[in-house]
Amino acid sequence: MFTPANLGSVMLKNRIVFPPMTTRYANDNGTVSLRMIEHYRRIARGGVGLIVIEMACVTQDERGFTRQLGIWGKEFQPGLRALADSIHIEGIKVFLQLQHGGREAYYANSKNRPVAPSSVRGGYRHVIPRKLTIREINKIVQDFAEAAVRAREAGFDGVEFHGAHIYLIQQFLSPLTNKRTDRYGGNIEGRARFAQCILNETRRRAGKEFPISFRINGEDFVDGGLTIEQSEIIAQILENAGATCIHVSGGTVGTSKMIPSSSEKEGCLVYLAERIKHAINIPVITVGKITDPWLADRILAEGRADFVAMGRALIADTELPKKAGQGKLDEIRRCISCRTCHNSPDGSLLCNARRLKQKIT
Repeated sequence: MFTPANLGSVMLKNRIVFPPMTTRYANDNGTVSLRMIEHYRRIARGGVGLIVIEMACVTQDERGFTRQLGIWGKEFQPGLRALADSIHIEGIKVFLQLQHGGREAYYANSKNRPVAPSSVRGGYRHVIPRKLTIREINKIVQDFAEAAVRAREAGFDGVEFHGAHIYLIQQFLSPLTNKRTDRYGGNIEGRARFAQCILNETRRRAGKEFPISFRINGEDFVDGGLTIEQSEIIAQILENAGATCIHVSGGTVGTSKMIPSSSEKEGCLVYLAERIKHAINIPVITVGKITDPWLADRILAEGRADFVAMGRALIADTELPKKAGQGKLDEIRRCISCRTCHNSPDGSLLCNARRLKQKIT
């Protein structure tokens, strides 16, 4: 776990990743707040190898929720640069996750109905989205590439495209939400073409060496959704299009795997990352209720993944990496998978394990 490793052109001091976790700590206009900077700097001080900042929306009208980060214009760059700099001061590398809400856009912020690959009702919003035209798809591809360039100019070491769970890229990838019959739908290759185009354009504009992580679902865990066999093919397409690594998550609306509860076993999604790793030749990040440093170390030692993402575990104890590295395992405050940090009314990352000062051994 504490072996340095390359992620493309970036050298990480260890293999622990803090994955993107929504805080709603941005200002109302989507700019970086001081509260957000302090939150991520606290995580950085704990000794992780890489922080992936929560999703920043690439278009103004397609944010997934209130107080979400924005990156659709140059006005966001000063705050984003301050955020990246505050993490670099601690000696930690940082990526920025890029996202488009699609049918999950918070429509109160939109002038029009949310958009999607197809007019399929569902998700959290329960609205019927408007089907995107080819011209609009091409414009969104440009929006993602421009956002990646802005992130690079703001000092981020790389970006991650959010192609998992419930947002626009995943809506293209999944047969449940993509019913198109043109070149952006149909078989796996067609459904993956939107993601492929985003990667191709970003590589053209941001350069061949700029690290790009791509987060995908290994499984949707719903009938008719993505299966691991389909996701293996998608990962190969993304690798060929220029992805630096694949970040494997799982689950969608209504599934217990998207944010694993206490009823799910430790490392419940690792087998998906292992399958993807065997299908491609670029690094794989695994995630999914990994709270035990011993488990994280074993996953890596057994070659099931190249990097381990520990999100809620680092909310419960930001110093988990330092304590694990020093052998102070009995001092680690363990995440109890209560999901309070996800379900808090104001979106802030509350934590029962921290509030109760509870240590699980």
